[in-house]
Amino acid sequence: MAISPMDGQYRISLHTVQDPDDDRFSDLPNLTSIDPVDEAYVGEGRELGLTDDEAEAISLAERLTDAHPNRWVNHATAGEEYIDFVRSRRDSPPSA
Repeated sequence: MAISPMDGQYRISLHTVQDPDDDRFSDLPNLTSIDPVDEAYVGEGRELGLTDDEAEAISLAERLTDAHPNRWVNHATAGEEYIDFVRSRRDSPPSA
């Protein structure tokens, strides 16, 4: 899920991509699509909506996809967040 400015509006897009489980890979827009419907939208994501207001874009994205309000990250940190996520899975003991 991404929200990005576009022509004075905010674009809400969905990215259905494969998790490569590779902490050397942080270029999230280039991940491989797992949904044939979304293969044409790799990198930019499939557009779900547009709005003029930043707060409304977040609210709309959460309503459309059940995105959790406390899990949004800045685009500049998303790749780093992914790397941390992959590493935390490797460092966690297997669940019993």
